[in-house]
Amino acid sequence: AELRGQVERALMAAVPGLRATIELLPTDVEAHFDDPKDEVK
Repeated sequence: AELRGQVERALMAAVPGLRATIELLPTDVEAHFDDPKDEVK
């Protein structure tokens, strides 16, 4: 968790205005963002 925090902070320090969150998922899970199939109806 500490390494993840270090990487998030380094990314945010390098890119002004960036908000970074690293999410660790099992190897058989895909993260999808803005996927129309995932919208709540």
